[in-house]
Amino acid sequence: MVEAARQAYLSPGEWRLWYKDKAAQFGIEPEQFAELIIAQIKDREAKAAEKLKQDRLEEQRAERQRKTDVQEFREKARAEDAAAKRTKTRSKAFADIIKLPADQHDAKLEALANLSTPHLRRNRASVRRRSASAIHAARNRGATGAGH
Repeated sequence: MVEAARQAYLSPGEWRLWYKDKAAQFGIEPEQFAELIIAQIKDREAKAAEKLKQDRLEEQRAERQRKTDVQEFREKARAEDAAAKRTKTRSKAFADIIKLPADQHDAKLEALANLSTPHLRRNRASVRRRSASAIHAARNRGATGAGH
């Protein structure tokens, strides 16, 4: 009933001043009208509590996302700083190597390569083997191609 909903939205307790007169106006028992108003109030309060719960959940999700974003940003910044530091160190090492006599360049470059590319050290032997086989295969192709 519309009037019960309107009465339910009055300030707390105000509906108690008017519900008997309104019940008489609509021809229903005051207790029955009061029950309708109370049901409307309880329904409104339940909806408000559910909305509050949903808002809190959304806020928690947003906070977790913000924390994740901050953590990712910090990790990215650390990685960029580390890369910049490696680049700066490498550049300085190359500048130092250039200042050395030419006969020392190869040894220093080899040492620098070992320091700057540790993941390649493990694969260096396999890379050399593959390079040697590629060179050998190219020579064989050239030799067989020249004979035809």
